[in-house]
Amino acid sequence: MGTNMKYQLGDLLGIPRLQSALDSLYLSSKIPSAIIDNDGIVHTGSGWQDICSKFHRAHPEARKRCVESDTYINDHIHEANPSITYKCPHGLVDAATPIIIEGEHLGNVFTGQLFLEEPDLEYFRAQASKYGFDKENYIDAVKRVPIIPEQALQEHLAFVAHLTGMLAEMGLKRAKEKEAGKRLRESEERYRAGRAGDGPTADGRGDAGDEGAVHVRLHGKRDHPPWSAGRGRVLHRQAVHPVGARNEGPGSHRRGVTVEHFTERGPRLTRRRGPGRSRFLR
Repeated sequence: MGTNMKYQLGDLLGIPRLQSALDSLYLSSKIPSAIIDNDGIVHTGSGWQDICSKFHRAHPEARKRCVESDTYINDHIHEANPSITYKCPHGLVDAATPIIIEGEHLGNVFTGQLFLEEPDLEYFRAQASKYGFDKENYIDAVKRVPIIPEQALQEHLAFVAHLTGMLAEMGLKRAKEKEAGKRLRESEERYRAGRAGDGPTADGRGDAGDEGAVHVRLHGKRDHPPWSAGRGRVLHRQAVHPVGARNEGPGSHRRGVTVEHFTERGPRLTRRRGPGRSRFLR
């Protein structure tokens, strides 16, 4: 599989099962998370906070600052070791771990939004005034954001790093399975095209026909492709020569024909009565 193949994160990952796993992780850790590809498509989201979904990203001007955060992550994700932690312009903490498959960075596992310490409520009241948010509802959303100590966050990030490795392996396996299936389909199409190009058989049809059909071809031509199971198999092959051909000198054997019978009943073409004529015997 070439490294130039364009992977799509959504095609490589089992999103429903992954969403369920991350939901369970949030219930036990209370740390929100999301998987977002490089096009900004959110594939999973667990524990997203109202302060982001109902306020920051719902407001046209505030959302621009969110996009700035997303851009910053994409520009600095190569610095992740194994993750990168940053504070967004709205005052919340996020961390990101890259998802890399066969050397290609396809997206990130985001951890957050959260605080590392008690938030400054006055800062957020001023932010509510700036964007015209309802102050009471906005401050309530601020208070619901989890506060995670630095040490706990680092331990969580270590787990996410292992999770990202598992996701990469899952994605690589799925990518290889898709590529193998594609090659198989292409091979089958070439095989069918080759069969169609071999011309009709003795019964005037383009394939083996019904049981008992005989395929006759001249010496020196390419073998016919093997027939599929259930269509009969070659049980008898013989060279039949025109009368006197065996005594006509070197190269005369090329004017003979080969008979192949594709049934359990044995050959039916048993004798050639002169050039250009043959008859079938039971």
